[in-house]
Amino acid sequence: MPKQLIKAKNPHNQFIVDHIVELKNRCLRTGQDKLAFIYQKIIQSLQKYPMPLLCEDQVQMLQGVGDKTSVMILQLIKKQYQQYEIPFHKFNAALIQDNLDIINEQDDDMDQIFSESCPPSMVCVEDNTSKRKEKQFQASFIEELRKQVIKPIPDLQSKSKRQYQPGKNSKSGQVLMSLYKFQKSENKLFASKKQIKEQLREICNSELSSWNTIETLEKHQLIQKTVLDNEIKYALTEDGIKLGQQYFTETMIQQQMIAPSERPQKIILLIDNRERFQSNNRQIIYEKLINIYQIECRLSQLPIGDFMWICQKGDDEYICDYIIERKTIQDLAHSILDKRYQAQKHRLKHCGINNIFYLVENTQSSNLPVPRATIEKAIRSTQIKDGFYIQQTDTLEDSLRWLALFTKTVKVLPNAIKFSEFLYNNSKKAESLFNLWGSMLRGIHGVGLESAKAIACVWKTPIEFYDAINQDESKSLQQLIEENSIKQRQIPSHILRQIEILFQKEQYPN
Repeated sequence: MPKQLIKAKNPHNQFIVDHIVELKNRCLRTGQDKLAFIYQKIIQSLQKYPMPLLCEDQVQMLQGVGDKTSVMILQLIKKQYQQYEIPFHKFNAALIQDNLDIINEQDDDMDQIFSESCPPSMVCVEDNTSKRKEKQFQASFIEELRKQVIKPIPDLQSKSKRQYQPGKNSKSGQVLMSLYKFQKSENKLFASKKQIKEQLREICNSELSSWNTIETLEKHQLIQKTVLDNEIKYALTEDGIKLGQQYFTETMIQQQMIAPSERPQKIILLIDNRERFQSNNRQIIYEKLINIYQIECRLSQLPIGDFMWICQKGDDEYICDYIIERKTIQDLAHSILDKRYQAQKHRLKHCGINNIFYLVENTQSSNLPVPRATIEKAIRSTQIKDGFYIQQTDTLEDSLRWLALFTKTVKVLPNAIKFSEFLYNNSKKAESLFNLWGSMLRGIHGVGLESAKAIACVWKTPIEFYDAINQDESKSLQQLIEENSIKQRQIPSHILRQIEILFQKEQYPN
């Protein structure tokens, strides 16, 4: 029976999948089960990754890829693309665009190139149908490369021509201003047609009657179009950003809404100085992020969370809309046992930051105090019910690499909340009597949040509750509950028995 082919999500990554499958099988034959498991994780990532791998940043985002595996995959990619005479650039996939004309000029030689590089299942020289599929594969390969490009294709013939530059008060200039204003204020790169129209009305008190304006800007490479969430959206190119910023600044100066120049700003990663790493040495981790990953960071006492970002603008510091709580799998298990987990999630949800991440580390660890199924259920609940983002890593080094990559994407303006205000709002206040009484009730086995709240709202203190249930011994706790209009579904009968034992019996029954 023939072996089932493991397919990559993107056919241009198939040669990588085939190579790693071969390595995994070799490890299984030689008894290297741990290494085979890592290769399996990489294969599963490639089965989900939709774009062709072209640069180091993309490779390192795959699960299971470490430094050695990354080098191996990059060498595979380099060897593969050298067949098309495309120079491989380690950090800038956009530069590949400059060489697409080489592919287009060598159409006559493409049949030979693809017959040598593609798997036999994809190429059959003597079959006309397969030749047509080859042509489609070649065209899709070139198109996939173009999709990864950030910079526009340089037009060599237009160098001598004057660059298109719409007037500031023209409809095209107003669209550039609107897109720039949207990116500046909404912290988003792409805007929909509706959002562009709203910005036009706000800034210029103008309507976009014809969509030809957008097409003209796209033709002259001042904006670029993409499809996100099944909707066409637009973003400024590098030239478009320069013009949009120039027009927007001039307009705001005229309207006396902003100062002529903006003060410089920078993004800083804050590390909670109470965070306990595996080596118990925060300074080493801090130095790794700075020296190895080139990330600007600072140790700070955070009231909540382990990592967050601020934008420093002059003397002021504003928080960015991201916060990360880091836990090893052992920490997570212990916090579930002692109920710190729920309280911590509650504080994170009310801290004023919208994008909350749980970084769960050392996921392959064993000897846990609770079953692994319980931990996985808690993680799923946190992701689906609470709306947190979950990132799982195997080691501390993986966590630092992910933090470094994430920090490089935080290139947006912060929201309006000052860091000092965030510290004040989230500093731990003294516990109120109501919360303390509720926590005492929740310490009784079986008493949940709803039951504790129902009792604490009627009897404000423990002594008040004790006097009420012991004042008239002829009345049961069930009758008191009914007299105070507490619904039976809030406090089930088996929980009432637990409370009666605690407050009415001299000792627990054997």
